[in-house]
Amino acid sequence: MKLLPLLFFAVTYFSSHAWAMDFESSQIEIVSAVEGTGQLEVVEAGIKITLPDGWYTYWRMPGDSGLAPRFHWKDTKNIKQTDIHWPLPKRFETAGLHSFGYGYGGDVYLPIAFHLTERGKAISGDLTMEMMICKEICIPETHEVSFTVPEGPAERSQYAAPLNDARDSMPSIGDTPRLKLNTAVLGKDSIVVTAVSRDGFENTDVIIEVEDNFMNTPPEVIMGDDQTRAVLKVTAPEHVDDLTKELFGEKITVTLINNGEAVEKDFQF
Repeated sequence: MKLLPLLFFAVTYFSSHAWAMDFESSQIEIVSAVEGTGQLEVVEAGIKITLPDGWYTYWRMPGDSGLAPRFHWKDTKNIKQTDIHWPLPKRFETAGLHSFGYGYGGDVYLPIAFHLTERGKAISGDLTMEMMICKEICIPETHEVSFTVPEGPAERSQYAAPLNDARDSMPSIGDTPRLKLNTAVLGKDSIVVTAVSRDGFENTDVIIEVEDNFMNTPPEVIMGDDQTRAVLKVTAPEHVDDLTKELFGEKITVTLINNGEAVEKDFQF
């Protein structure tokens, strides 16, 4: 059941061909952290998205508006599994609507792990990626790109550093020594999260995902006496009368962001 309908603000739709003459499109390519596959079982790579100045694109959960990127792989060779990872997103607010994504302008890297079928052999394939970029308007795009990582020594490529930075910015799956996400309690009108931060709480946010559902209200942060503990309350959407009926028995994913660091944890209600 949807907690909040997917909304689109000031969205004008164009096909990628129709608007190419009037709008600068984003560009994508698949880049590898290594020059060759060597004897690796997993090749670290990434989707490099180059955004026009002032534009942004969406995270895996877009929020009140927009669309999450979609990935369609085909004709892959020597790849048995592909994992796409998500660096920490930003919260964007437009006309009272909240979205999560990356921008504005420049390069964004989504890390990929290619799991090889056979070590020492080249990998290749094709990707069709559907995405949306936004500024004053939102425009859907479809990109098609091919990639190859040849046989040969697994020496670091020019993309190793930015891909490593992107992986470092991903939320930790579970607690860290500095940031702990303790509990998530379901109430009639909110979800209440308790957390501990060794360095205190600053620039704090909470993202709650329920499969393809979402709660996007910025959290109310209630500090403990020692400033290292906090209660974070995320209220239900206005149209939901009883959140317990909506989410009882559901698994949620909570991402806690604090001063540039983030942890991610699943809870079952």
